[in-house]
Amino acid sequence: MELSKKDINNIRGALRQSYHMSEHYRSFLELHRLEIPRFKKNGERYKRDRVKYACEECKELFSSTQIDVDHKIPLGSFKSLDEIEAFIKRLYCDYENLQILCEYCHRHKTLLDNQFTRLVF
Repeated sequence: MELSKKDINNIRGALRQSYHMSEHYRSFLELHRLEIPRFKKNGERYKRDRVKYACEECKELFSSTQIDVDHKIPLGSFKSLDEIEAFIKRLYCDYENLQILCEYCHRHKTLLDNQFTRLVF
């Protein structure tokens, strides 16, 4: 059975979306979580600390809504159902292939990866 490009893109998007809800993804974030104490004006400490993540590229601190978990070696894509298993294995890779990047650094890296892929392939 041959799927359309739109169908393949929808499947790839659904796989990425489910990855963001996975234990693998959440435990990686937990390992990189930085808890920063918060204090009131009177010097008293708040009960809950501020949670931040350090971008591995620019080294700045960001909230969880401002970061992405990036695959150092790009995932690539798949063009047929025969390639779906390999894509999933690349998606759920070892932590050594993952990094925390802020939105800006992630966009920049993805742009460079895409330009390189177009030149080589």
